[in-house]
Amino acid sequence: MTRRIRLGGFYRSLPMAVAEDQGLYAAHDLEVEFDQVSSSTQQFQYLSDGRYDVVQTSPDNTANYRLNRGNPIGELVAAKGFLGLDHGMYLVVVAQPGIESIEQLRGKTISVDAPESGFAYVMYKILANHGLQRGRDYDIVSTGGVYDRFVAMVEQGADFAATLMSGGFETRAADRGFVLLDSVHDIYDPYLGVWAAARDEWLEGNPDLAADFVAAYRRASDWVFDPLNRDACIERLQRLPNTSPELAERLYQIQVTPGVGNIEGGALDPVGVRNVMNLRDEFGGFEEPQDIDELVAPSTELFDLRFIEASDRKQEGDRQ
Repeated sequence: MTRRIRLGGFYRSLPMAVAEDQGLYAAHDLEVEFDQVSSSTQQFQYLSDGRYDVVQTSPDNTANYRLNRGNPIGELVAAKGFLGLDHGMYLVVVAQPGIESIEQLRGKTISVDAPESGFAYVMYKILANHGLQRGRDYDIVSTGGVYDRFVAMVEQGADFAATLMSGGFETRAADRGFVLLDSVHDIYDPYLGVWAAARDEWLEGNPDLAADFVAAYRRASDWVFDPLNRDACIERLQRLPNTSPELAERLYQIQVTPGVGNIEGGALDPVGVRNVMNLRDEFGGFEEPQDIDELVAPSTELFDLRFIEASDRKQEGDRQ
């Protein structure tokens, strides 16, 4: 019997598409229903309400909604990461044409998903590294998820000076004359950009379902990273709207670049999580003091490696 997973994410990466196209979800009797979210706030509201089973989100967002009662939906969401997805997918500052440096953003308006969301802290850190302080040197406006920011800035001509983009939207913006400045990789390496997260209750109630989702995704990841499948991956990317062969090749290269694009094999690196937590802590993003060592220790409630380990055992059993 086919089992359904409702997944809320910001964009569909190559491994996600391949898992569907190659029948890797189906091989585990899974149907993954992807819904593009409009913002991290909507994403966690739907996760809390049970309208999503799994979300593609930043570890920072998971921490915010798990630990801070004053988060944008006003309630705690006991969720945790269980599969690493990407290193930020070239998360980079995209500026209006004519802006050639971070310093030129002084006195401008900057767009973010939500002011206290994970990637907003990346923007604050990049700007701070160039001497620009939040609340003093620039204004913040909330515009929603990366797709919404791309549409607002590139297609609708919104007048904010810069935002963060990733997942291929930054490359499309650059092709339209927008300027790419500093990226997350200029401030942290490694950086765990996005993981798959789910509510504790769902994971505990569906351990086999979660493990099968992990196994299917990891097989798709292996397929994407196999150089023999390069041309097929580029062809798959060309199916996206307004994607030329040349653009598809550039998008593919970002997705398979180590430490930048997708995480090969879905590894969940505690060091990358630590860097994300340090960033939130630096900008006062925890309502109560947090022990960062505890947040990334094996006993943490922020992420759970059991499902990756179960996938390893399943693979080993298949080989035998």
